Amino acid sequence: VFFSMYNIGFDVGSTRRISFLLVLCSTLLGMSPKSITTGLSLGSSTIVVGLNAALQKRFILSGDESKLVPGDVHRASSVEFGIGGKGQDVAIALSCLASKDSKKEESDKLLLAQFVGSGAEGDTVMDLLERRLGNTLLYGEEEGEDSESDAKVRGLTVRPMSQMRTCTTIVASDCATELVEPSGLVEEDELSQLMDRVEQLATLGDGDSGSREAADAICIMGSMPPGCPVETYADLVERAADKDSLCLIDSVVGLEPLLRVLAAKKENSDDQSGANVLKVNLAELCKMANVSEKGDKRELVVSSVQGFLSEFGPDAGVALSHIAITDGKDPAHLVEILGPQTNGSTSPSFRVWKIGVPDLGSTGGQLLYPIGAGDTVAAGTLAAWKYLHQHGEEKIGRVVGSLVGERSGKVLSSRKSEFGGFGGNLGLAFSFGLACASASCLQQENSVFEVDTALELLSEMPQPTSIHE
Repeated sequence: VFFSMYNIGFDVGSTRRISFLLVLCSTLLGMSPKSITTGLSLGSSTIVVGLNAALQKRFILSGDESKLVPGDVHRASSVEFGIGGKGQDVAIALSCLASKDSKKEESDKLLLAQFVGSGAEGDTVMDLLERRLGNTLLYGEEEGEDSESDAKVRGLTVRPMSQMRTCTTIVASDCATELVEPSGLVEEDELSQLMDRVEQLATLGDGDSGSREAADAICIMGSMPPGCPVETYADLVERAADKDSLCLIDSVVGLEPLLRVLAAKKENSDDQSGANVLKVNLAELCKMANVSEKGDKRELVVSSVQGFLSEFGPDAGVALSHIAITDGKDPAHLVEILGPQTNGSTSPSFRVWKIGVPDLGSTGGQLLYPIGAGDTVAAGTLAAWKYLHQHGEEKIGRVVGSLVGERSGKVLSSRKSEFGGFGGNLGLAFSFGLACASASCLQQENSVFEVDTALELLSEMPQPTSIHE
């Protein structure tokens, strides 16, 4: 009755009115506001933050037109549409890893925090996301619920007034070229809707204890649309994570305030099991470290890590346990940050391992689709990291769900001892993420892959080798 009288259109933009009605209804019924919940909270969840979504358009060349020649006219053999955006790619890759036959109580609650713009492009992205992820992953809808609108209220999707951008990939036999449109503006009240919703999920969990809930893992992906302050990621982590949360960062935007928040969480607690990793490609790391990309690769990796830790100060050394560095088809590198040096240097000491990536050159001339592969690295790494963290000696201290299915879990468990001396859980998790990314290059759709292919590629990868102690 109250919802009808208040004439609410059930969308994410109604957050403040719904919060008001929850309090009003609870007061009239003699109940505490916490006893009326939306059925979802942050506990036992993984949040993927992808604020810069896009409609992905693939313009595919084949036959005589298979090579991209600047200045020439190109006619596509086919045009396909899909989902774009780094956070959205991660959610899709995680959906590929999820086991369809997993028991409900053992599966992870995946929440996708995102802005999906208006217009036909935005509606198309929402439709594609629902088809790919389903309401359970996209909105947190539980089985047996028949209110689609209520499910949308409970999710972390906000539909800004600005139009959704389109990213176009020209897929040729010799390369893939990406054309990226500018993002639409996110207004202040639209950003507030997302922040309010995260806060609501953290404080409206079951029970009346008054304690906050936090996500088991949070994944920060990519750039932010115009209108989001540089502190946006830091504010989201402040609300959604705690000392026991795992945090994977795949963004160079808003990094300084984010590292400051993560460092404070670690410094303010003596008892913690959470950790934070920065996933970054080598070119980005060199740029942040003010290091030239030329020269010997080993020296380049070491000097860029040193420059980054120096540039971002003590917060980086305190906040981060590892840095996972990708370099396209070339070997990746995993950095383990050890702590303060004994020689009086203000930068922490670290060690580095080189990790070979699967060779896709034996695919018989098959077209490769690398767009979204870096995001698949993040997804596979986070899923394996959380699984190994959950099933190892390090305990999170609360009930957690799994992001990987039974097959992947068995492989990860069986190979854990092999990677014990190579960056701990992150050595194996990062290798698994690289295998997932290589498998995704064989599929046209961004970040979609076959789990069996990823596991086969993982079995062919050599153990990491130390290049710096």
